Amino acid sequence: MATPMAPGRPPDWVPVERRWLGIDRRTFAPALAAIMVIFVFRGVLPVVDSSVSDGYEIKAGDVVDLGAGFTMLPAEGWTLSNGQVASGQAPASHLSAALTNAGIEVSVTTGPFTGTPAELLDHVKRIRDAYTKNENQKYLGDAATTTTEHGDVGIVQQFSAVNIEGVLAVFVIDGVGVDIVVTGPPGSLAAHDDEISDMIASVRGNDSGAAQ
Repeated sequence: MATPMAPGRPPDWVPVERRWLGIDRRTFAPALAAIMVIFVFRGVLPVVDSSVSDGYEIKAGDVVDLGAGFTMLPAEGWTLSNGQVASGQAPASHLSAALTNAGIEVSVTTGPFTGTPAELLDHVKRIRDAYTKNENQKYLGDAATTTTEHGDVGIVQQFSAVNIEGVLAVFVIDGVGVDIVVTGPPGSLAAHDDEISDMIASVRGNDSGAAQ
């Protein structure tokens, strides 16, 4: 039952025992909570946000881990937007990695595959065609052979579509398929042709001492 209001006292009157410096003590907790929310949104979150990177910038000597002992040497200055840098002990599972620079992406995926490089290329093209569903996509010229720095032979083929150009490169090394897809805006790949070619050629399988 509410205590009757004393005559002459305003409705918002607070007893002395509940006041501190003229403020109702019951308002301290809500006020403190509000201050903490303001602190988080104006102080902590910007600090956290500034510490989260959009990717890892490749430095000289870095090696991208593709899993199961497979690696690739990325071009310095590119951004590793997906994947991990080799730590010296490659995990048993297969991995994917993506490197970006100036609107160009080099995406690499490894996985078990027992067919030939030509069969893997056809497989990758079917998957890509189904995924992109782009009727304007076309492959330029015949697929050509390419060889890594370590002597593994693969196949490479160019393709184009609306507002995009790219390269497919595949290798099959000791039962492991390596699928490399390079994409970028029209005319963008030529300026980075050497870096892209070097990255493709740098793929190293576990039979070549990949985990260094």
